[in-house]
Amino acid sequence: MKVSRAKISFSYYAAIVKNLRGVILFKEFNEELFTWLLNRFKYRDLGASTSIWNKIPDKYRNILKLDYPTKDLYDYMERLLNMGLDYEALESLSTASTYISPLILVGNHYEKFINENSVSRVLICRPLDTKSWKLHLRIVDYVILDFYRDSIEESIRAIECIKRGDYKPVDEILDKRSLKISRDVKRFWRISCRDGKPFIYYIDLLKLVYEMYLKGMIDKEVLQYDIASALAILPVVVVKHEFIEGI
Repeated sequence: MKVSRAKISFSYYAAIVKNLRGVILFKEFNEELFTWLLNRFKYRDLGASTSIWNKIPDKYRNILKLDYPTKDLYDYMERLLNMGLDYEALESLSTASTYISPLILVGNHYEKFINENSVSRVLICRPLDTKSWKLHLRIVDYVILDFYRDSIEESIRAIECIKRGDYKPVDEILDKRSLKISRDVKRFWRISCRDGKPFIYYIDLLKLVYEMYLKGMIDKEVLQYDIASALAILPVVVVKHEFIEGI
């Protein structure tokens, strides 16, 4: 696998962001789930990171291929690729953050990775009907939008602190973000239940990358300010048969 070197203009990036409603992550293509998903987004775009888009069959290539808008993001993704981790998941998370869009996990394969790196979860006890899916996909979209400006400003400050070796403010930023997430899950009160299965995950990408840095997996040179766009608080919604009524 190679990291795509494709570059897009800022104008094209801005046009995509305006109408994008989700970034897709999957391991094995499931036509039934994809057909159902695309029917939920007839008038809005879905996209995929470069590694995922290359696995999509031609008939579904109306899903947008999302390239890296800056060289710093390309260098960052190339570093992640060389680490031999769950690259498709990491690339998709970073791409969703960069394009200010929720991640849509189709199927079960990457759920273990998402769960292990989540800060909080929304559990549900029953499948959702079409009306409930439409409502909560909109709410998931609001999550990243409501957090985004603060998330990026916090990530820039954290990068500054890491570069000068001052880690206490980074821990304080992460604690503050964790508190905001714990409060935000309440917006899903209509469907959440205590003993259900995870339907929505909250990922703090700054926390994930900071922990990778502390383990020596990422060096300071990779932590350029432009990658702050890939370090947002990101909601991940799980699309699988047991959550969909009537499929």
